[in-house]
Amino acid sequence: MNAKRKRLLLLLLGIAVLLWVMGLAAMPIVDGLDPKTKASNTILSGIPFILIFIGVIIAFINLTIFAATVWNNKLPDTVFRPIERILIGGIVFGIVGMFQPFTVALYTLGFIILLISTIGYIFWSHIIPRVTAQE
Repeated sequence: MNAKRKRLLLLLLGIAVLLWVMGLAAMPIVDGLDPKTKASNTILSGIPFILIFIGVIIAFINLTIFAATVWNNKLPDTVFRPIERILIGGIVFGIVGMFQPFTVALYTLGFIILLISTIGYIFWSHIIPRVTAQE
């Protein structure tokens, strides 16, 4: 990993941590507002959530860049493809679980599996498997 990539990863991590701290610091301030002000300014009430959520997204981007830097052209296709197929199967199973009319428990399980599989697939799709001589 070159120095420029390391600086980028540290910068993104620093931004994510800064946003988390700002979000956590904003929570008591927003909670201290009177209910009338919070009700009339919904965006003001959502500032802690927005800051923490953007920090989580930046941390996910940072993790994806790091994993792609470390694993690109290093994982054999025999490892890469099964994981990719499992993630796609999880997406299909999650959708079926969410749209079945039988029970709420399967809906909840389907949502969780869909969420994890989708995030995993977004992460995994940024990794390039090693190309062999036969291809």
